[in-house]
Amino acid sequence: MTRPHLIGAIALAGVVLAVAGCAASSPASSRSPQAVGPVTVPLAAGVMQPGASWATVQTGGPSVGGRFWQLLTEDQATGKWRLVTPPGVADNAGLAVTRAPDGTMTVGFVPGQLLKFSPLATTTDDGAHWAQALLPAGLVHDPDSLAALPDGGLVAVTTTAVEKSAAGAKNWAPLVTLRTLAATPDGRRCGLTGLTGTVAVPGGSLLVSGTCSRVGQLGLFSNVGGRWRATYPWPSRTARFRVSWGNVLSVTNHLLDGAEIKPEAVLGMISSAAGVSVLVDAVTSHGQDLIASWLAAGAKTWTFNPPRQALAGVVTAVSGSGNGAWVVMLNGRRMVTAGPAPKLNQHQVTVTWGVPFRNPGPDATIVPSGDGAFTALVPGVSTITVWQWPASGGWHRTRTIDVASAPAGQSS
Repeated sequence: MTRPHLIGAIALAGVVLAVAGCAASSPASSRSPQAVGPVTVPLAAGVMQPGASWATVQTGGPSVGGRFWQLLTEDQATGKWRLVTPPGVADNAGLAVTRAPDGTMTVGFVPGQLLKFSPLATTTDDGAHWAQALLPAGLVHDPDSLAALPDGGLVAVTTTAVEKSAAGAKNWAPLVTLRTLAATPDGRRCGLTGLTGTVAVPGGSLLVSGTCSRVGQLGLFSNVGGRWRATYPWPSRTARFRVSWGNVLSVTNHLLDGAEIKPEAVLGMISSAAGVSVLVDAVTSHGQDLIASWLAAGAKTWTFNPPRQALAGVVTAVSGSGNGAWVVMLNGRRMVTAGPAPKLNQHQVTVTWGVPFRNPGPDATIVPSGDGAFTALVPGVSTITVWQWPASGGWHRTRTIDVASAPAGQSS
């Protein structure tokens, strides 16, 4: 990639990406609006926030008795990534990670092997030491199934309810059940069939995502004022817009080549003191698209940019940052980028679209950096290789981290 193209890939001011032809497609990975299939949210994920970055990758394989999820964090003082997977608990089914405003990190273990509960591990020193806790129910299979609250409590998404705890992951109690949420007017309109994730919104409310049985409905709900209602991260359920194909995009009430947004699933949610960013998988008449939206702290209206082109490929990893940037892996080999959150000026948004390019190895989790750089964590059977893409461009390997092929307490 030439440097001008790199700048176009990382100096992004828009928050929506949709790039055609960025990975080889197949009938199973490319959907039309008339043949919408289920969307699987990948467990490989990463987050970059002020003062902290972390990511999850899956190592191992049949030769070592199974595959195991690993957690890595970045040392902000040195810029080096290190392995901090909590010991002593089987993590074959996946990890959900959240970080509180005071820096406390909590890891939830998605239950496997017929477990009905989720062990938790908390750390106040970025993984140097861990304390054990427990969620009596099991987390759902989603990286956003666990969220930290400013008061030290946690919110967890299970198959039947959204649970809330007091500080220290104690005294869990249902906040809202799937049955109750599905019985609300918006829940019935969506045909809510399951719960997937949650995130805390600056100001005290929550967002909860779920799956809808009705095409074109988005399973995203908020509890503002104690009442659960659907939230659409764009001006209306049937948003219409037009695009000037220069660098200026104007959000208006006109159609973009007849495209109507038909959302399918929430792929990611990230909260910070600045606001909340949500990444949505959607279908338009042009094909499959990704839509990233931003709700600034204290704001009541979402900011978003309409898709540019159809997206081809299976989403295999999703990472984001607290300022609204996103990195999406397609088919485990190519990445597309969007972000950070735009600044509106009389409804005009300056847009530079991300250019898709290859990551340095298969099944990598790529985390954005605040300066426009990227970190790629490429898993192997018993290693994780760290690659850096600085603002000046070009992948280069920085280190290789050894991973126990079958960590203590884990089994296939």
